[in-house]
Amino acid sequence: MGLAIFCQVSTLAVIQEAVTRLRDAEKRALSLWLDSQTIHELSAEDEQRLLRSLDDALREVEAGKGVQIEDVRKRCAHGLQNNFCAPGHRRS
Repeated sequence: MGLAIFCQVSTLAVIQEAVTRLRDAEKRALSLWLDSQTIHELSAEDEQRLLRSLDDALREVEAGKGVQIEDVRKRCAHGLQNNFCAPGHRRS
């Protein structure tokens, strides 16, 4: 067990040293990637809020208040054709 702990600490130290040599943009990218590797647990309150939201959405869909996926795809395609996602585009 002692050797395993030493290897983990040694590896972490090597990684930490390597990170100090990264450019800022690379550090930001690494930070985003590391964050994506973490399992984020919802608080009990957030979980209840999410479940209520999903229940509300399901009731709306069952009541016919939802939007068909084909309509969403058409709207997205239309938006892309009109450069809604173009750099510098301002929403009015």
